[in-house]
Amino acid sequence: MLGAFLGFTPGFDHAPGLILFWDPASGYGKPDYTVVAKRDKDLVVDPIPSIPAYLDFRQYLPTSKVEIFEFDIKPSVSEYLINLLRPKLGERRAPYKTDTAPMYCATAISKFLSEHARGIIQVKKSFFPHDLSAELYAANPSRIILYDYDSILQYEVQ
Repeated sequence: MLGAFLGFTPGFDHAPGLILFWDPASGYGKPDYTVVAKRDKDLVVDPIPSIPAYLDFRQYLPTSKVEIFEFDIKPSVSEYLINLLRPKLGERRAPYKTDTAPMYCATAISKFLSEHARGIIQVKKSFFPHDLSAELYAANPSRIILYDYDSILQYEVQ
């Protein structure tokens, strides 16, 4: 399962993350927020949040909507993508840099997907989450979860 979380701030796009749990340029587990979690750069490693926990955290940010795109992929592909983001046992660095500057969250996600998930989805490097979101909708995800204010809807994409 490959998933991408996209959060939007009214007037400006804000804070997508990739399920591993990669939270580029956002604050999950950082000292400024109430969530306690261990981070390795932008990778949340302990505990990895559930969808409800992450959505609860987003309530503390100026987020108006969250879209979660899920793509069914083979376990070997999932392992490949995870191994790019997470250091192997005994190694200090992961093959892919996960430290993202503020405001470059969608750029980090789209760059990673365009370089390493070409066999799953085709996306261009995007600065704005709305652009990345449009490409993820067009990529025919297996599922999309929409979170808007206090309601959550889930539907299967045919």
